[in-house]
Amino acid sequence: MLRFLIVDDNKVRVDKLRETLHEAKIVDENIDICTCAMAGRKLLRSTQYDFLILDVCIPRREGDRPAKEEGINLIKDVSESQKYIIPEEIIGITAYDEVFDEVFSEFNKRMIHVIRYKESSNQWRDKLTKKILLKLGFKKDKLSGHAVVTVHGIRTYGQWQKLLEDTISEQGISAKVINFKYSFLPIFSYCSFIVKRKIAMRFSTDLNLLLKDTRYDTIDIIGHSFGTQLIAYALKHLEPGCKKKIRTVIFSGSVVPENFDWNGIVGKKIDRLINDCACDDFILLVNKCIIPFAGMSGRVGFKGFDEGVVNRFFKGGHDTFYMRDKTIDSYFIKKYWIPLLAGSNHIIKYDNRGKPGALEDLYFMIYVAAFLKDITCYVLPFWLIFYLVKTTQPYFYKILTFD
Repeated sequence: MLRFLIVDDNKVRVDKLRETLHEAKIVDENIDICTCAMAGRKLLRSTQYDFLILDVCIPRREGDRPAKEEGINLIKDVSESQKYIIPEEIIGITAYDEVFDEVFSEFNKRMIHVIRYKESSNQWRDKLTKKILLKLGFKKDKLSGHAVVTVHGIRTYGQWQKLLEDTISEQGISAKVINFKYSFLPIFSYCSFIVKRKIAMRFSTDLNLLLKDTRYDTIDIIGHSFGTQLIAYALKHLEPGCKKKIRTVIFSGSVVPENFDWNGIVGKKIDRLINDCACDDFILLVNKCIIPFAGMSGRVGFKGFDEGVVNRFFKGGHDTFYMRDKTIDSYFIKKYWIPLLAGSNHIIKYDNRGKPGALEDLYFMIYVAAFLKDITCYVLPFWLIFYLVKTTQPYFYKILTFD
C-alpha cells in the first residue's frame, strides 16, 4: 500500500486532501501529516514515502509565518542531502497564483508537479486522484512479478543481503529477493583466475535460468565488490535471443575495470546501470595494484558516454553502502536504492568528490604502475613463452593455437 506525507499548515486543505486519499482507498495508517518544514524533514529522515504532498508556502517551525522559500528549501534538501530518503513522487500544491508562477520553474527543473489549489473547484482533486491511481496501477501491474537479485563480495557471508531483504519488506515493496551465495572466498582464492571464472560461470548460468522464469517480469540486480564482476561477466554472456530485459543494475564498491565496455549491454540487456562509488575506498586501490587486470570503478567511476550509466560519488570506504558508525545500517539503502527498486524513474545524482588535488596525481601514478605491472608480470611472460614455443617447438604451437 502507498504511503503519504502531507506537509501543510492549512487545516481545511489537509482535511480535503485526507478525504481525497480515502476515496482512493488510502487508509489513515498510511498517511502522515505535519504542519511545518522542520517536522517534515524529521519524518523524511527515517521513512520511505511514495508521495510527498507539499504546501509550497509553509512555516519553517510551528508558529512561524508561512514562506514559499521554506517549501523550495525543503525540496532542495530532500533532493540533494544524504540525510533524507527521497519520496518516489513529490507534488507541490498552492492556492496563490503568484506563488505558482514563481516556484514553477524550480519545481519543474526537478521534475516535480505543482497543482493549483482552488477551494471552489475540484480540478486539483481530479489531478491528484489520477496520479495516485496511476501509481497504484504501476505497483500492481509492474511489480507483481518482481525479483531482486543480490551478489556479495569476497571475505564475507553477505550480511548486507539480509539487511536489504528486510528493508525491502519493511518498505512495502512486493518483490522476491534472490541472494546468490558462493560461501566465504579468501584473498588467495580471489587471486586465482580459475576460481573466479568458475564462480562467474555458475552465476551466469543461474541468471540465464532466472530470465527464462515466467514468474518474474521485472528483474533488478544489486552487487557489491567482487559481486559486481560476476554480474558484469553474466551480462556480457547472456544467452542470445533473451527477450526479457533487466530493469536496474546497481553496483557498489565495484572491482570491474573502469574502461569496461557497456555498449551492447546498457539499453539492450539492461535499462540502466547505477554505479555507486566510495571516494575513500582504500581496498580498491590495493586491488588495482595487486590483482591481475583488476579495476576500481567503484572508486573512480566508469569511463565513456554516460547514457544509461550513472556514476555517483560518496564519501566513505568499501562498506559505506551498508555500514554507518561501524555498525550495519540500512540508511543508505533506504535513501538511494529503495526508490530505484520501487520503480522510480528519478535517480538521485550525487557527487561528493570535491576539487581535484595532489591525490589525483597520485591515483594517476597508481594507474600507470598498475598498467605496467599487468604488462610486465602477466602479459610479457606469456608472450615470451608463446614466442619461444612458436619458434622452437612448432608441434606444441599448433596445439596451443588449435591449428
